[in-house]
Amino acid sequence: MDFDLIMTEATNFILSEKLRETVPHQGEGPGVILAMPAGEVHDIGKTVIAALFDANQVRVVDLGTVGSVEEIVEAVRSERPDLIGISCMLTSSLDQLQQLATGLEENGMKIPLLLGGPGITPAMVARYIAPRYPSGATLYVKDAQACQRICDALGDSTQFSEMIEAMESQHQNLRDAFAQQLQHKTLLPIEQARNRRLQINWEEFSSPRPKAFGVQVLDNLELGEIVEWIDWTTIFLAFGMKGKYPNILKDARFGGEAQAVLDDARALLQRILDENLLQARAVIGFFRANSDGDDIRIIGTDGQEQVLHCLRQQALHLDDKPYISLSDFIAPENSGLTDTIGAFALSCGFGLDQLEQEYRTQNDYYHRILAKSLADCLAEGLAEALHQKVRTEYWGYVPQEDLTLEQIFRCEFQGIRPAPGYPACPEHSEKELLFRLLDVKKHIKMDLTQSYAMWPAASVCGFYFAHPQAKYYWLGSIGRDQVEDYARRANRSVQWVEQQLQMNLNYINK
Repeated sequence: MDFDLIMTEATNFILSEKLRETVPHQGEGPGVILAMPAGEVHDIGKTVIAALFDANQVRVVDLGTVGSVEEIVEAVRSERPDLIGISCMLTSSLDQLQQLATGLEENGMKIPLLLGGPGITPAMVARYIAPRYPSGATLYVKDAQACQRICDALGDSTQFSEMIEAMESQHQNLRDAFAQQLQHKTLLPIEQARNRRLQINWEEFSSPRPKAFGVQVLDNLELGEIVEWIDWTTIFLAFGMKGKYPNILKDARFGGEAQAVLDDARALLQRILDENLLQARAVIGFFRANSDGDDIRIIGTDGQEQVLHCLRQQALHLDDKPYISLSDFIAPENSGLTDTIGAFALSCGFGLDQLEQEYRTQNDYYHRILAKSLADCLAEGLAEALHQKVRTEYWGYVPQEDLTLEQIFRCEFQGIRPAPGYPACPEHSEKELLFRLLDVKKHIKMDLTQSYAMWPAASVCGFYFAHPQAKYYWLGSIGRDQVEDYARRANRSVQWVEQQLQMNLNYINK
């Protein structure tokens, strides 16, 4: 199998044998410090970028996760790098990135700051981070191809300066576009949006009951039984090859490389199964619940009430579509019904740290990426398999479901499993409620970091909703009135809520 991560115009990656034999660059050439914000645990993207820098003979200093600006500043002073690269997985880490930019400025740094990962966007960089670090360029790195362009420009000061100027111009355009958008974007006041909520006829709904309320621990799961639930598309995305499995194997540009990656992934998976290198654990629970406005009141196993605080769409629709909140899918208290909500937490990442360390000591970036990707695939596969059992057995609200895997991957089933931090409920801290309900740490040793990332990596959690009208949706922009209302309901400060929901705010938060 070839693996070099050398970029071309035709494909993201041409894989060659070179990187397998690469040792960390120790010369006096360009260097980069790579890190993640404190509380983050997953870094496939950072591993890919580190491999790419290494292949381009850029000295890599990987700090892992850093807990303070001072750690970065100290590393810059001792390592004298040409670049600082931060990979961000969680939008909830935005506040840390702002602190980093401010800290670099206050310490007189001028080194370009590269930011990338699924938790960050060009708009976030332009609006919230770049203005705090005017002395040094702040560059958004979309993917490995963008990183390669940076590598190419490092040896040419004129080319690098032109890249920085173009990025700064793009930042200003994004800020101007956002300010203009605010002038024209219309939100409904939150009370009006609530009056136009999703209407469900609860008199015609017979709330299904699970086989048993409470918590069930599933800690003897066989990874081999999850294999058929793997969506292999995720593996190819980790290597910059976009396309759905199995069609990607016939792609004219990189079908051959895709097949080689798949073969290696299956070989590593077989090793994982044979040697029991990864373990899967899960916990699920079903609880009595009712909605109260935009809140869902849940009765835990101890009989105590817990409240899931939901958010509601406010951006003006151009049609008669309702303004949805997750609370709409649960029977209200005045309906006379007692409804049910489910929750789950699972991981296929137990053992991943040790497996990754094995490949790290061998300087084998390729298998590090494969191992992380496989663990992710297994976790998502377990989430799909477990949800299917919930629908047909544990909760059993559609016991006769007969769907193909392809239909399941397209979410053609009844019910949803939204996760805190995702489009319908972007506020990550609601994971704390979920972990309390299921007593996750006690039952399966999963934990939350200070940034609400789940440990170990390759973990998934969420809530189960059974109603036939429940669907996935995008929350979109919200106004100050809903932010203040949410802060009151959640007993949080308005500033704290604004920090958690910066990408959803329809106003400029300084």
